[in-house]
This record gives sequence, C-alpha cells and structure tokens, in this order.
Amino acid sequence: VVGQAGESVVTMGAYVFALVLGMLAWEYVDGVENFHTLSQAAQTITGEVFFYLLFIVYMLLTYYPILSLMLSVIFSDFLPEFMTPFLTGLFVACGAHLLFGFLGEVILAALNAIYFCYCID
Repeated sequence: VVGQAGESVVTMGAYVFALVLGMLAWEYVDGVENFHTLSQAAQTITGEVFFYLLFIVYMLLTYYPILSLMLSVIFSDFLPEFMTPFLTGLFVACGAHLLFGFLGEVILAALNAIYFCYCID
C-alpha cells in the first residue's frame, strides 16, 4: 500500500512540477519576445479558446516527454513564430518531467530499501 501511494505521489508530483516550470518558461519567453500570447488570450473569445486548446495539448504532450521532445524539435521549423513561447515552455516542461521523474524513482528505490531493512531487522 505504501509503495503504491508513494509511486502515485512521486509520479503526479513530477508531472505537476514540470507543468509549472514549463508555464513559467512560457510566460517568461512570452514577455521577453513580446508575443503576448498569454496576456492577450483573454481579450477575445477566439484567443481564449485557442489558449485552452493549446493548454490541453501542452498538458498531453508534457505527460509523454520523450515523444514531445522529438516532436517539438521536428515541427519547430514548420510552426509560426508566435508559437516560440509555447515550444519553449513545452521543452522546459518535458526536460523537467524527465529529471523529476528520475529523481522520484531514486527516492522510491531508497524508500523501498528502508522498508526492506526495517522488515529484516
């Protein structure tokens, strides 16, 4: 029970932290490059719908980081320039998801070793 709960928490934590870091990168690049894709999204209905669709795609692609890294590198040349903040946020989120997922697995392995040593003792 503890192992399953720990695995669920670590997996979801890595995903949520990666989403947050990616959104921070998206907002930063959006402001620096003056695209304003996030600030102007709420001004029109079309912009708001586009933002929510883009955010759903962002969440889905972040969940599969290796595939998303490959797709973002391949399709970055074919997308319009205003998609640069989105791709930057996606790239950061995927890298963070890989890193946090790995660190979470290390923590889970250490947790399992501690429980095993406790049971032997």
